[in-house]
Amino acid sequence: MERGLRQSLEMSNGDFSILFNRPLSGSLLALALVVTFASMISVFAPVRGGDDEV
Repeated sequence: MERGLRQSLEMSNGDFSILFNRPLSGSLLALALVVTFASMISVFAPVRGGDDEV
């Protein structure tokens, strides 16, 4: 994975926009962001309807 990133950056002369220009890479980036935020919400959201014992 790191080798591919390095090769992409070498071909684009260090320009990171090459990672966002293609529709597939943009879609995968958006999917990764959605999954990340969904997991963060599930971790930080209070559990509702749990045990009511005190």
